[in-house]
Amino acid sequence: MLPAGITIVIGTLKIHRDPKYYKNPNVFEPDNFLPENAQGRHYYSYIPFSAGPRSCVGRKFALLKLKILLSTILRNYKVASAAPEEKFRLQADIILKRTDGFRIKIEPR
Repeated sequence: MLPAGITIVIGTLKIHRDPKYYKNPNVFEPDNFLPENAQGRHYYSYIPFSAGPRSCVGRKFALLKLKILLSTILRNYKVASAAPEEKFRLQADIILKRTDGFRIKIEPR
């Protein structure tokens, strides 16, 4: 039992990079989310919008909007990072973000 008024922080970075659920956890692999690859995976192994009865009510809308935005950008522009991933310094806030911002290069296709 936890004491009343306690604050709990869930380490989503660790959850989302758990080798128990993702064979190459530190590499971005979109195929991890294909139905055949997600089948049998624990429901809470990926929780970008929280989970359970108090999860984000806008989750489906946010994911749909994100897919539309990303597909539009990626169809029309080349996007590259100005720094290698090994040099990213991350900060946990309401969302996980880089401490120095996202330094990217965007060029029309």
